Amino acid sequence: MRSFNLFIIGMRHHEPKDRKFQEKLLRKAIQGEIVVGIEGIPRDDAKEQGFVRAVYGLETKGLVFGFEDDFANKYSGALLHYGYFANDMKQEFLTTKAQLIYDLRESPSIQRSWQTMGQKTLPHQSHQLYDQLTRFLSDHEAVDTKTVVNRFADSIGRFGERMAWVELYRVLIDEMNEEVKRLPEELRVDLGQVASYLNEPTGVRADYVVFEINNRWRNQFIFKNMKEIADVAVAKGLDVCFLIGAGHVQDISAMFDVPYRGLIKRVYYRTELVPKDFFPCRKIAPELLLRSPKPPAHLLTM
Repeated sequence: MRSFNLFIIGMRHHEPKDRKFQEKLLRKAIQGEIVVGIEGIPRDDAKEQGFVRAVYGLETKGLVFGFEDDFANKYSGALLHYGYFANDMKQEFLTTKAQLIYDLRESPSIQRSWQTMGQKTLPHQSHQLYDQLTRFLSDHEAVDTKTVVNRFADSIGRFGERMAWVELYRVLIDEMNEEVKRLPEELRVDLGQVASYLNEPTGVRADYVVFEINNRWRNQFIFKNMKEIADVAVAKGLDVCFLIGAGHVQDISAMFDVPYRGLIKRVYYRTELVPKDFFPCRKIAPELLLRSPKPPAHLLTM
């Protein structure tokens, strides 16, 4: 009787070789040859299908799954994005601004906080930017998300100065903190540390956000969804492969320290460490070769 594997493979999301590796693996999953879980996409059938449609132009997601929890992903992302603006990291501005537009269309967590923000008196700069972005989204309500993000990127210079984005993200995080307070006690982050970070997003304060919130705290939610995805692999008698940022690998591997449902854990911290015979010599269905995708910037993950 064949044993099946649970692969945990570290990714560098902006590295072309890693993107190519992920693309190849996703095509196998779309064909039903392996179960694949990817970072940045929520564990939600509709969101997973939307990703496959947007990137590959296909109407079936096969065995492609996201393993994110929407709130944990977007809360940790908002904290990181605040730091980009507060620390004047100009190279991150375009992608980060576009990401907010994408999230306002697609993320229930961001939408909830945004709606609550609209019921409050906001500081002057963030109030103006909030109204601008809300009008832009309203004007494009009937347009698909990909087009909305592209149109926003084309006119991005009209939307607020850096300090307006700093102020806006601070208010957004304050709203999301209210949801953190409603989590079970064992899943709450240290809001005192978060407040210190918002006042000075550098040094050990930034380390807390990057390593404790974006990695260890978020990993708890990711692990829960990974187990659900692994259950699918066991039921279908297939290997399962999780592609995740290299900084998450050690922690996720430790969470799977006890063998899960008979799956053999195999961990590779970088894609180049994966054995050359990892992909069997099998032709890819012709319809999957029609497009050579480059995922939109707003789908790139941390």
